[in-house]
Amino acid sequence: MKKLLAQSMRTCTFMFVLGAVGSAFAQSPEQARTQLLNLIDAIRELGPIGPAGALDSGRLQNARVQIEQMPPADLAKIAQAIAPLNLASRLAGARSTVAAYSNSLADVKPGGVKKLVDPAPFPVADGECTSANGMDTGRLPASVVLAADVIYFVAELVDDESHDACSEVVVVAGEGGNLAAACTVVDVTYVAAHAVDEGIHFCDDDLTGAVVDANYARLDYINTNLNGVDMDVTNGFTSVGTQITNSNAQIASEFSALDTHISGLLAALSFQLTKDTIPTSNSTCDGVYGGFYPGNLTVSAGQNCVFVSGGVTGSVQLNGGKLTMTNTQVSGNVQVNGGGTFSLGPGLTIGQGLYISSLPSGTGPNRVCGTMVQGTLQFQNNASAVLIGSPSAACAGNTVSGDLLVSANFAATTVDNNTVTGNLVDQNNAGATHVFDNVIGHDLRCQNDTLITGGGNTAKFKQGQCATF
Repeated sequence: MKKLLAQSMRTCTFMFVLGAVGSAFAQSPEQARTQLLNLIDAIRELGPIGPAGALDSGRLQNARVQIEQMPPADLAKIAQAIAPLNLASRLAGARSTVAAYSNSLADVKPGGVKKLVDPAPFPVADGECTSANGMDTGRLPASVVLAADVIYFVAELVDDESHDACSEVVVVAGEGGNLAAACTVVDVTYVAAHAVDEGIHFCDDDLTGAVVDANYARLDYINTNLNGVDMDVTNGFTSVGTQITNSNAQIASEFSALDTHISGLLAALSFQLTKDTIPTSNSTCDGVYGGFYPGNLTVSAGQNCVFVSGGVTGSVQLNGGKLTMTNTQVSGNVQVNGGGTFSLGPGLTIGQGLYISSLPSGTGPNRVCGTMVQGTLQFQNNASAVLIGSPSAACAGNTVSGDLLVSANFAATTVDNNTVTGNLVDQNNAGATHVFDNVIGHDLRCQNDTLITGGGNTAKFKQGQCATF
């Protein structure tokens, strides 16, 4: 679960709707200065909530001074880059939540995890982010953790967009002033936000770990002392049974609370950052979206198209750039031809086929995980590696209504834990290919593969190199 939280938080970095930069987002250097100072203040307000030492206040203050003194010319390009981000509205709610929680700490001590057994002389929940006596183990509200995440994601997005502006200045010499110095200050802001946000999540996980470890240590204490019981055995075991029941209930409650916290955090963050947005036209998918785009969609070099819900009523074609789709529906085909990287699934449904071909080497990582393809899945003539399902829950197997064909590839291919209604064919691959634990409605056929391994597959007939798999 902890790994899932870390990965989900990284994934959610995509969840800002960038929009198109145009006259509607015009912003002066002074407005950009105000936005950046607002971001720094939001990070500084997070400091007291995170663990001690997570925030380098001196370095953050130095960055603030540099922004205050920065000439307008140095801010000009950054103003253009961050204008579509609408930092004021994104940060307002998060800062309000942090302020309300910080004010409450002055009057009310956070409620701790109630002890269902007397902690003396049992071990206590003494983790990095709990008090020495193990009693003050208050958990941050989910709204405060979400607010910290929003501030961090805004800082990351500002950092990314500012560095894109820096790259433009290198190409167009003399434009934007000394933008390298401005981008360095933005880097400091991002590092500070990242440190505090990571610290807050660490403490949240640390609290759960400390409480769980303490409860198991208490069970060990009980078991050790049972060896010295020499009278009133019946009453003694009754008491011990009560202690074990209470401890197990507390452990189960902690894990249940953690699951609920993660699910609520991801759902709230996804809704807040995407809502019902869609690309403005067929070839402008560059951002994070949650609505349904009517018609066909094309993604080209330089674009980063992310759908976290909703979908496309037509087909999707990736000619370059990056395509990410989770919890999404595509009514037609998904076709990847000659370039780009992709991450498809989990929760993706493709109404027709998935066709991937002619990927050059060096692209990736590419993966198809937890996806339903209501047609053929074809991966052929590629020089880039791919996961089509895997043994790990991080990349679950896929469901393919038609055939699954893996052919003539030069890089490694993994075809694991898939359910295929038709045939699974793995042939003529120069790169290493793995075929494990697939459930196949018809034939499993493998031939002319340079290096193939497999096992645990179910099929009506197994032929060629897969005959014993």
